[in-house]
Amino acid sequence: QEMVAAMTRFLVDSQQNPRELYRLGLEAVPFLLAVGDLLLGWVLLQQAEIALVALDGDVSVRDRAFYSGKVATGKFFARNVLPRL
Repeated sequence: QEMVAAMTRFLVDSQQNPRELYRLGLEAVPFLLAVGDLLLGWVLLQQAEIALVALDGDVSVRDRAFYSGKVATGKFFARNVLPRL
């Protein structure tokens, strides 16, 4: 929310002084990176949910390792990347 508020302020300020528009661009990069991380977290959550359902069933040893890796990846991302947003 703070990023969006700052970008909005920069946009409004640039209407008075067009030379201030560069500040909006400077703020856009971290915002887009954060949105990308958020979307990646959502995809990893979906994959982990599917993997957990599969792990409850009868799966081969190879598939069990694959699905366990999906769950572990989602947990790692949620614990280490998402809190920094």
